[in-house]
Amino acid sequence: NPRTAAMTANAFAEAAEEFVIEENRVASDNAVAWPLSQANSQRQTLEKAEQAIVQFRVDNGLDILQTDKKAIDADQTSLSAALVEFEKQELLQRDTMAALTALEVTPEKAREIPQEIPRMAEILATYDKWMAAVAERDLLLTRYTAKHPEVQTREKAIVVLKAQVFDAIKTSKQTAQSGLDLLRKQIESLRAKVTELGVKAADMDRRMVEGKGKLTGLERERDACDVAYRGILNRIEEARISADENTASIKVVQRAHDPVVPIIPRPSRVRAMAFLIGAAAGLLL
Repeated sequence: NPRTAAMTANAFAEAAEEFVIEENRVASDNAVAWPLSQANSQRQTLEKAEQAIVQFRVDNGLDILQTDKKAIDADQTSLSAALVEFEKQELLQRDTMAALTALEVTPEKAREIPQEIPRMAEILATYDKWMAAVAERDLLLTRYTAKHPEVQTREKAIVVLKAQVFDAIKTSKQTAQSGLDLLRKQIESLRAKVTELGVKAADMDRRMVEGKGKLTGLERERDACDVAYRGILNRIEEARISADENTASIKVVQRAHDPVVPIIPRPSRVRAMAFLIGAAAGLLL
């Protein structure tokens, strides 16, 4: 049957084509089967390495530690600046104490003392009264002797005013000493805090250095796994290309059509063969 013959030829050609395609696919899969299994194993290793990095960051709190370190550094800088300011004030207060101590020895130099000293206005007011009483006494001495009652009265007033000057200086010195003691306590407290923060910062630096060292090691392992994984993927691609290049392929160029003349049987050939065989048989007989 011409139709059956054409359909059979086309079916055989299509089956052959599909068979070769499947055979090539199997050959390609076989070529990359081992690298593919290695790629899966290496991918799992890479995922474990990345998970180890994430877990290490969480367990050691490197990000939080770095944030806390920045906060401690800021506090330490602020406290150090405050400490420097308090030390300047302490130095000024010590100069004030030295000036008041010198003033106790030579109260006549009260006008030479800086006006910023505590209770200096009270000292100067008392000092001016003292100097005025001395001036009045000296003026009286130009007219009277030292035994004169008015001179004696002025002498007593001078003694009282001088004592008031020394009392004012003593009070001012006590005030300055109290301020100096307070400053020293504040300085000691600030120094202790700065030292404490320094110890914490040093401990954090040590932990951060250790953590970053371990993290760097984990990242190197992760990078090595990544390089190995990418190398295996490249090898898989190369194996596929090589397998595809080494495989044969067939293609249906032209589909079969219904034949006009059958290949078999051929009547003319049959007749010729029958005639020849009959003739030969007749001659033989």
